[in-house]
Amino acid sequence: SAELVQAAWSKARIRSMKTGQIFVFQYQPTSGRYRIEPWYAEDLLIEAGEGIDTTAPAAGSLSLLDELPEGIEFLTSITLSETRSLAVEGQLAEMNNSAGEENTWSAPVMFYPDGTTSTAEVILTNEYDDFVTLRLRGLTGIARIIDGLANQEAP
Repeated sequence: SAELVQAAWSKARIRSMKTGQIFVFQYQPTSGRYRIEPWYAEDLLIEAGEGIDTTAPAAGSLSLLDELPEGIEFLTSITLSETRSLAVEGQLAEMNNSAGEENTWSAPVMFYPDGTTSTAEVILTNEYDDFVTLRLRGLTGIARIIDGLANQEAP
């Protein structure tokens, strides 16, 4: 499952560099659901007028809503906020609050057209309370999987 998320992050980074569009990764806590979608800045929407439908998947395959294998879920994450991501984080938090508690999504992990990303760490767990950590380095956009810990070994 960690490799699935790692691959999804890699694809989001590549799509961002190819399209010049910022992409956002989010997950639903204590579930296996996650999404990756392009982010439309307000200035782009103003310039495009009615030409962009932000509620529909952008260009077909650019948006992704997926789920981890059964029994695996996202436990928690840490994402370092940056000045350039604060507006996006605020708008996504506002959208999440208005959507209701059952549709809560994590803080966003951002993928930028210059190949950089948010600096983030996500922890996955299974039904046996084993953990696997994924780390994403913002400067390079490289994701690593850190060896998992069994419940008995966790601090």
